[in-house]
Amino acid sequence: METTHDFSTEERAIESLIVPFEPVTIRRHLKVFASSAGLTPGVTSIPNDDFLANLVSGKRSFLAIVRRTFGTDFRNFLNYSARGAERTTPEVRARLIACVGGKEEILAEIAMAAREGMLAAKLGKLVKGGEGVLFRFMRAAMSKKLPCPHCQKNMITVPAEWWARQQCDLAEPEYRFVDRILYDVLAATLLPLILATPQEREERAVGLANLCSPGAHMFGHWLTMVCEAYRAPNLAALQARARLKSVTPDSLYRFGRGEMLTFDAIAEITKELPRDRWLAQLGIAARGLAFAADVIQAAHRGADELDHETAQQMLRARLMQMKNDLRLSFVTKLLPAGPTRAELPAG
Repeated sequence: METTHDFSTEERAIESLIVPFEPVTIRRHLKVFASSAGLTPGVTSIPNDDFLANLVSGKRSFLAIVRRTFGTDFRNFLNYSARGAERTTPEVRARLIACVGGKEEILAEIAMAAREGMLAAKLGKLVKGGEGVLFRFMRAAMSKKLPCPHCQKNMITVPAEWWARQQCDLAEPEYRFVDRILYDVLAATLLPLILATPQEREERAVGLANLCSPGAHMFGHWLTMVCEAYRAPNLAALQARARLKSVTPDSLYRFGRGEMLTFDAIAEITKELPRDRWLAQLGIAARGLAFAADVIQAAHRGADELDHETAQQMLRARLMQMKNDLRLSFVTKLLPAGPTRAELPAG
């Protein structure tokens, strides 16, 4: 007897993991992920889900991720979706199956979603569900209560109090959005190290925060780390030692000054470091931090614009505070977090 798979049940399970984003208001135009986030100065709105696609893949939309998956066979995939496997040549069918990890049942499911016009939406739900898991984990950890043994004050930082002490002027929805980006980046950095030693996790968290140190753009700090791994004295030497082809020395200098670091560039720059995938992961994390810094600048309510270095240094301080709070949170028993504003019932 053939076993059927209840994809609707799976989809409901994924939807239950999603935590909707809250509406935010920016005062100035975004420079990072601007088209993906879909935010307009002066208009309160929920960030477009496509910014998550950009965050996790470097593509501006979930549909662009699908196009990237099939590459030059994307048109063949559309034909496969419309006509079915029996009307696709064995050669093309084999290539399409290879694009999705060698499993034809996955290709069939993706094709069915494409026929229904729901492929990008379903991929979006998967990514949002994964982000929701990271966010819930971090929110639960950061919502613990750990009274000081001397004064009984909670040793875990209250976000509103922390942000009130900073040089920026952010409303609650905006600083919560920045915190959520940082939660995701920090969780994605530390969760793979769940079985590592506390010292290893500490080093990785500090390494992440140090991308936001003063003196250079976070991409510049990342390139310095890459140069050290290759033992390259400068970016010109890095180009030679990493055997870069499409990434030129001029591109490296532009990245170092803040031009958006692409996924393709990260992959090419780190490809000769197969034993150190940490640097590739750190490059991807730097993209998320660049977005967080840009949100701070764009959402700042002060009359004077906030410069990037100030926003970047605030991110470093916030990441270090989150790291310390996360460490403290495992000292005591986990207390459940309350719902986010977006999860509260209307009315």
